[in-house]
Amino acid sequence: MSQSTASSVALLKALNYRISSTTTDKLPAAATQIASSLWNCRNILSAATDTKQNNEASIVVHRFKTQLGSLLNDRTIEGRWSAVVLIKATIEAGGVEILSKSNVWVRSLLGILKKPEPPTTRSLAVLTLTRIFMLTWDYSNLIREITTPALTTFIPTCLANIENKRCSSGEIQTTLEAFAVLLPRHPTIFRANDAKLRQILTNILFSADGRHFTNEHREIADRLWVLLANCTPKQGGSEKWEETLKAAVTAAHSTSDRLFRSVVEDWQSTTGVSPPSQQILNGEVQSEDGAGLSGWKGVYAGSERLVALLDVIASHLTTASPGSVSVRVGIVADLLTRLFSIILPQAGKFDFVKPNNQISKDEREAMFSVLPKIHAAGIGIAISLQDRLGSLSIPCAQGFIDQIIRVFPSETIDSHVRCTLYRFLAKALDLIGPTMSKNDFVDIAPIVKSCCSDVLPDDDQTSVPSINENQAGIKQQLGLAQTLQTHPPEFRELRIAASTLLATTLSRLDAICILPKLRAQIDRTAVLVRSHDLLLASILNPSQKPNSARTQASLLPILARTHPDSISTETLLRPRMPPIKTGYKRSSGDDAEDEEDEEDEEEMEAEEAEPEPIPELEPEPEVEPVYEHQDDLTVSQSDNAEPTPLAALAQEPPSSYATAFSDPQATPTAKRPAAESAEQDIAAKRMRSEDAVGGGEQVITTRTVVEMPVTARDVAMGGAAADDEDDGSGSDFEMPTLTAELSSDEEE
Repeated sequence: MSQSTASSVALLKALNYRISSTTTDKLPAAATQIASSLWNCRNILSAATDTKQNNEASIVVHRFKTQLGSLLNDRTIEGRWSAVVLIKATIEAGGVEILSKSNVWVRSLLGILKKPEPPTTRSLAVLTLTRIFMLTWDYSNLIREITTPALTTFIPTCLANIENKRCSSGEIQTTLEAFAVLLPRHPTIFRANDAKLRQILTNILFSADGRHFTNEHREIADRLWVLLANCTPKQGGSEKWEETLKAAVTAAHSTSDRLFRSVVEDWQSTTGVSPPSQQILNGEVQSEDGAGLSGWKGVYAGSERLVALLDVIASHLTTASPGSVSVRVGIVADLLTRLFSIILPQAGKFDFVKPNNQISKDEREAMFSVLPKIHAAGIGIAISLQDRLGSLSIPCAQGFIDQIIRVFPSETIDSHVRCTLYRFLAKALDLIGPTMSKNDFVDIAPIVKSCCSDVLPDDDQTSVPSINENQAGIKQQLGLAQTLQTHPPEFRELRIAASTLLATTLSRLDAICILPKLRAQIDRTAVLVRSHDLLLASILNPSQKPNSARTQASLLPILARTHPDSISTETLLRPRMPPIKTGYKRSSGDDAEDEEDEEDEEEMEAEEAEPEPIPELEPEPEVEPVYEHQDDLTVSQSDNAEPTPLAALAQEPPSSYATAFSDPQATPTAKRPAAESAEQDIAAKRMRSEDAVGGGEQVITTRTVVEMPVTARDVAMGGAAADDEDDGSGSDFEMPTLTAELSSDEEE
């Protein structure tokens, strides 16, 4: 037995002891810890029975499964709840070995669904069974043995449970999500329950039975409504999908005919939708919808029906289809054009629709009150269309923008409309932003300006009144304690959408398109909220002055101060550090070539800085001899230079150098070129050195020396420095160095 197997056996023994020694009423508290520890025993749980290394591991695993089976049939609620939790963890840890022998557990779990168990126990049973069905998808034999027989009982049992009015909200949500996972893989089994499931979804989506359902229920019901097209026999899922989409659009037009009867619509259909008849003008607004939906009565009920239909249309675009489908963008765009053609009236403006005098004013005002919610749902369809089609939606993106921005001025007070509008514009600008001109952005500028206000924090959160502990305790006892106001999650989503639109505007639009005043406001907002994305977008797309190529001041210092640990900040500050390594290994030949290139560059620089040579001198002018304190005078030159006798240098007429050395203050050196002065200084020093030697034997070496630059100050100080005597501290073998104050001449 290996060490890992022995430790797993010991751990599973401890878990068996803990289950058996814990009372059932306290077992739920320990079940979560036991379930988390089962993963460490997966090597013995997943091992086949005939391949276990000894009988001890087999006995421990068998004892553990026996305890789970007895708990699953326990009389107490706590015992059954704990058993469901542990069975799910055991199957996930044991893999196919435990899964192939889980038929007994599956039957017991189905029995729990049929009993009046607590909602949490039944929800856990649904989750466990769904997980078992998912794990069998890779094994066809397990699908035949476990999944197919169990699903025929699982689906009708769950439908009966959620159809009951006493069913909890959590159980409904769990069951619908389980159906959404299982239906695409087992459409044939769901086909027998298609009618009953569709009726339940109708009640959830359109509130047909008067029960209250949350937004999460409606979202998952929309998905299931679209997925039911998979249940169509003979590979007719694509045709069924297109049929349900067209039916939803037709029902939306029918509802709009009755809901918008209080105004005169200035809209003409491009897809052949007939105008509303005169019969809808009589009596109270109501509808007997087609598409298998129940009727509604009243403006508010009609608005809920229209919003539900728009959500169904959006779900058709976001949910995975059973196959290749043809999206009829024309009928969807025609419906959106009708919805956005009706806007709320504004004081002093007459660009809204005309009222219908045959309908009462109260109904018209009620319709205007629900119009923002309808427009928000319509914008959601445009967002779904962009998500589904991607770059294929570019031809209709500008048309949607022109229609939707008409809604903003009159409905800017509605936060839900602003949030969906920001999300739509962010996606639209991401697609067509680089192609927009300055005139195209003028209509969007007010919306972008509104984003700056939504991103900034509220005034009531900027300062918190300070009170001492005694005052806080007294006010809390009296019920007068001041609490910090918090906003619902929709405000957080609004700020995220506004910040995304601002960042997209800066990154996708040309800086010239944004007005300078608006750009300054966006930059101030980015600084105040310290948004990393906004600051980064502003830096990467700097603003420019009108009719000028100069850019404004960058926000890079603020980004470096507020987000110093960001990798993008580090990249902007040090774009070439560290250097990029290509993986190319340098060879000796490459090094030699680099050295030759460097020598060529140094020679070129030396030639450019080289002064004009004296015409009378035969040797190379760039070599300066250096004299050393040896027995005989030694002149050091370059290796390739020929020896030059000092007597030849003495034949030079000293008249040309007399001016520089006769009196240091007689003639300003500034009147002569620096190069000419330097050459004259060198020649004069040579002559004086010859006189000091007195015709001794000349020894010329070929040692290379370092030349020091000669400045105008050296020339001016040369005469006085030449008269200074050596202090005697230098060695005979030392090379004298040239400084700005001292000459290289030394006398013995």
